[in-house]
Amino acid sequence: MHMKTKIASITLFAGITLLQSQTSYAVHHDVFFAGGQSNAKIQWANGIESGLNGSGSYENVIVVHANTSGAALRYWSGVTASNDPFYPPTLGSPGLDNLYQVHFFNTNGTGVLETEFAQLMTAGDTYTFRGLFWFQGEGDTSSDTFVNAYAGLFDDLIDTLTADIGQASTNPVNFSITVIDADEVALNDPARYARVNNLRTIQQSIGDSASHGIASDSRGLDRIDQWHVNHVTSALSDFGSAAGTAFAAASFSPPSDGSSIIYQDDFETGLIGWQTAYGPLSIVNDAILGNALNTGGSYSGRGVQFTETT
Repeated sequence: MHMKTKIASITLFAGITLLQSQTSYAVHHDVFFAGGQSNAKIQWANGIESGLNGSGSYENVIVVHANTSGAALRYWSGVTASNDPFYPPTLGSPGLDNLYQVHFFNTNGTGVLETEFAQLMTAGDTYTFRGLFWFQGEGDTSSDTFVNAYAGLFDDLIDTLTADIGQASTNPVNFSITVIDADEVALNDPARYARVNNLRTIQQSIGDSASHGIASDSRGLDRIDQWHVNHVTSALSDFGSAAGTAFAAASFSPPSDGSSIIYQDDFETGLIGWQTAYGPLSIVNDAILGNALNTGGSYSGRGVQFTETT
């Protein structure tokens, strides 16, 4: 349980004012994003949420979901040169030139993920962004060029998301990548199926080689056509649940608590900092606040806001 801020200030010394939470309680959420192509359906995302909740490792789990059918990874790319083979389609609105900007962050503040963060902050709650679940790649198997570029584009996606979340580049966003597959008989395209297998090797390597990632293999799942895992039965949701459970069991470095700490300062022996990316909630050192406010009690670490004044 985490305390919300109430407008009641205590001045510690010149220039630093603490606003003490006194009456209500905020809820802390562990937030994840689940996305990709058409296999990244809501049933998969719901399964992930079930697996994460069942692990007991997180509190008040939110799985933010968005997907776009048929989209190759280059459509989430930041490439802007129109003559580049990975140039993403223009989506028609200012600041929305690729799917990353639609699903995650954009200059308008309307990305699906950032909108969720803003809503949590408006409610006075706190969050930690815990990781990305990714089910995508079928669209990239249309070309050897796109398959060969996949690992670099995925790295770009993680790097961009890490920066926008507010984590250090040395502590990238944790992820679970699905290793895609296809029904070879239904696909009836030997060259395309060979590219599927090539991409499978790349995706497995992405998950296996990164200390901040894991891979979940979709081979052998019940499919309703050449590409799609059966979402009518429990096949897709069960796969998501297994991915959520595996993620919770992985030995990842923890993300920055609150994820969007964008300012740090010290006073006396170590006030840690405060978060202002999406609202006024703070992350602070409990013991120092307890002493400074002379309460004799403990704080959650998110219960007090402090502001710098001139």
